[in-house]
Amino acid sequence: MKKLRSIILLAIVFLLTTGFSYVQDKQRVFDYSGLLMTSEVEEVEEILKKQSLEDKVDYAFVSTNDLQGYTGKEYMNLFINTKQMGYDKVDGDSALLLVDLQNKVVWIGTGGTLSDLFQDTDISNMVSDILPYTQRNDFQGAIQVFAHNIHSKLESKNAQSNRSSMTSSDDSKQYGYSDEDRESQDLKSNQKDDKKYEKERDGLFSNPLTCLLIGAVLAGIVVFTMIQSGKSSMQVSADTYTTEVRVNPYTKQDIFIRTVTQKTKKEKPKKE
Repeated sequence: MKKLRSIILLAIVFLLTTGFSYVQDKQRVFDYSGLLMTSEVEEVEEILKKQSLEDKVDYAFVSTNDLQGYTGKEYMNLFINTKQMGYDKVDGDSALLLVDLQNKVVWIGTGGTLSDLFQDTDISNMVSDILPYTQRNDFQGAIQVFAHNIHSKLESKNAQSNRSSMTSSDDSKQYGYSDEDRESQDLKSNQKDDKKYEKERDGLFSNPLTCLLIGAVLAGIVVFTMIQSGKSSMQVSADTYTTEVRVNPYTKQDIFIRTVTQKTKKEKPKKE
């Protein structure tokens, strides 16, 4: 007895430490109302298994005649929690198709991230696609449409997410500048400046013949101006060749004549 308890305890510890693992061969069809034939149950199990592994969503089908006092939504939530539905973890992504024969209503429930992905309008549209199959008792076809619609919605979400990531990448490339981009822009800027300089250098005075022609025209204008100025008339008067002379009567000038004197020694008379 103690040995059995030890084995059970070890098994519980193992399950707690290893965590939840998605089982491929788990039961996915819970046909409590007997709507499907045995062969159909096997086919539907295979369909839901394949779709579960592809979409990483835990799919399940439930039919019942008694909601046990719950509403359809409450029954689905209770079923998901009781069966611990979810892909690779409890409360992971899950999708449940419920056929309520008690109220003759079809329900679709989602768990995990799918609860935020699917809005009420999405659920209503999928139920509208399923109703024609349930009305003619083609429950296998209804399950296939259910799984297909969930799969299509997930693909649409993934495609939209990829487009968003690609757009973000393009924006960062457009507004980001690497060293190569800067070098390319500097090279283009230098080439533009060189072209501008060449254009200025190749302007009006770049041609020698043009410069010579302009110089000849300017020289002709100067010579013509000088000739015209030389032909102008000039009146001669008495003051033309004279300059103003002023005389100051009070001016006095002393003239010194340089003389040379020689000193001779005078002899004294001799005394007799």
